Amino acid sequence: MFEPEPLKAGNPWGGCPNVILTPHVAGVTAEANERVSTLIAAEVAKALGA
Repeated sequence: MFEPEPLKAGNPWGGCPNVILTPHVAGVTAEANERVSTLIAAEVAKALGA
């Protein structure tokens, strides 16, 4: 992990040819996003008494 995102100019990680840097959301898959959205919708429905 690195902070801040994006890297500031001159950061040594930015010049490494064998390193792949990804944003924080890189691990969010379509499946994970769907699961989280479903869980949130269920909690909202529960809170509203539906």
